[in-house]
Amino acid sequence: MHAESEPGWGRAEHAQVLTRALLALRPFASPGRARFDLPGPTSSSGRDSDALEAFARSFIGVGNLLAGQADDPDGFAEWYAAGISAGVDPASPERWPTLTEQGQPRVEAAALAVALHQTRDQIWERLPGRTQQHLVDWLADSASVDYPRCNWVLFHTVTQAFLASVGAGGDDGRVAEHLEFMTSCHLGDGWYSDAALDAGRPQVDWYNSWVIHHLFHHQASMAPDQPTTARLAPLWKQRLGDWAEQAVHLFGDDGAPLHQGRSLTYRFGVLAGLWDAAASGVGPDPARVRRIAGRTMQHFVGHGCFTEPDGLLSLGWFGAHERLRQPYSGPGSPYWALHGFAGLALPVDHPVWTTTPTPDPAHIDRTLPPLGPADHPSEPMAVGAVGWIIDPGDDGIVRVLNHGVDHASPSGTSDPLYDRLAYSTATAPVETDDPESLVDNQVAVVDAAGRRWSQRLLTDCDMRHTRRGRPVALSRWSTGNRTGTAADAPVVTALATVVDGGELRAVRLDRPGLVTLSGWAVGPDLETTIDPVRGQVRRRVVATHADQPMAAAVTVAGVEFEVAAGEWIVVRVRLRAQD
Repeated sequence: MHAESEPGWGRAEHAQVLTRALLALRPFASPGRARFDLPGPTSSSGRDSDALEAFARSFIGVGNLLAGQADDPDGFAEWYAAGISAGVDPASPERWPTLTEQGQPRVEAAALAVALHQTRDQIWERLPGRTQQHLVDWLADSASVDYPRCNWVLFHTVTQAFLASVGAGGDDGRVAEHLEFMTSCHLGDGWYSDAALDAGRPQVDWYNSWVIHHLFHHQASMAPDQPTTARLAPLWKQRLGDWAEQAVHLFGDDGAPLHQGRSLTYRFGVLAGLWDAAASGVGPDPARVRRIAGRTMQHFVGHGCFTEPDGLLSLGWFGAHERLRQPYSGPGSPYWALHGFAGLALPVDHPVWTTTPTPDPAHIDRTLPPLGPADHPSEPMAVGAVGWIIDPGDDGIVRVLNHGVDHASPSGTSDPLYDRLAYSTATAPVETDDPESLVDNQVAVVDAAGRRWSQRLLTDCDMRHTRRGRPVALSRWSTGNRTGTAADAPVVTALATVVDGGELRAVRLDRPGLVTLSGWAVGPDLETTIDPVRGQVRRRVVATHADQPMAAAVTVAGVEFEVAAGEWIVVRVRLRAQD
């Protein structure tokens, strides 16, 4: 079906969901409107920081909404102007914690800076001079505080960019350094590592979309004349297009994005980089971006991401899920997802809104057709810079074979959001308090006490192709042992490729022993098999885990092998939607 004839969400539907989300926060506002005191667990930064976080991150949505429309029937500009005035006033009982008092406000300062830039005429220009000065003073602390060498450096640069744009300095000498650093974290094909490349294997996740590409995009808009920005902006734009061309394949036919990496409570924030690509005129066709965005929004709204009856965005994937929450996440944290409404900042006559018809804005169309073959490659796709193979399958589920990302620690701490052999748009990696239990998509070495351990400390990875042109991922790692050191642990070599009906996974160890290969963690709506193809099978094992992000309980199956040193064992692993 051609994009021009497809039903789908138009600007009105996206604006309707965003407006509802913003209005739902108002009952939780403080008298001066500087805080939203939301129900839920407190983050590691404390309640004052959490209340600022909820305000600043909801302001992201206001920035996107007002940047693309002239009218403001719900009075968001007036509401948030009042909140800013109370928050930055040092004498106010609702004053925000400063950037020197805590680390988290350094993130929220960037959110405020971007939204203030977007609403310059509606909010900044209408603030009293005294409030403008208080706001500048509050943001100016960004020049004297440290930022971790990861995506946080961009929080510094966009804060400084806004200050420069209002004649308040705006370059503390580190802007160029930070922009150069984050630019140097490029792995290839538009993908960035969220840390220095000399710190081990790359940390790759959706931060590529909702921070790195997104804030590079805003940096170019906010500070086009800053020398380093002017020099690097064309490169950022090119990489954005390269990334977006691949990222569009990480969504299932139901709009579900790949479930991998941290901060997944940001959910539809994954769309930010795709909207930026459309705004920049690079990457996929704008109609395709809109189609994916509409399905993704429907996916999360339809699965109850907004709680009833208060309409708040919950800490979880579908609904609230405590295990998915990071320690730095409070009840306002999920509102970083409002970067996923960046398309609303585009004018109504932009191709992203005009290339498909807009349905009746009086209701939300819940009958969107699924994404389909036109939205996915016909064959498995290699993302060599990351060590991934994207398998579109034929059942609406996208799978990613992971042989390049681990986010591992030499201490033996496993991170299920990064170190699994495969991820998908329909499953979540098992998170459990039992470190010895069978979990999904691992090579688990069984020690003399019968314990399974399989921390991945990747040492190298490669991407090759079969004679028929299909990609093959190769990786090698030392399996960290919780009772020893990585040097004491066996070395695993693994190969993976997509074959008809699933993945062919081959493994060998550099010493004899017992090893378990596990498959997918599936709930009641999915089916999976893991079948031995080569090797001496000792037994099959199964484990069930409760309280997982996408299901009340999931089951994981594995096959245990007896292996000789250097012997290859092979399994075929299959994940399918239930027919």
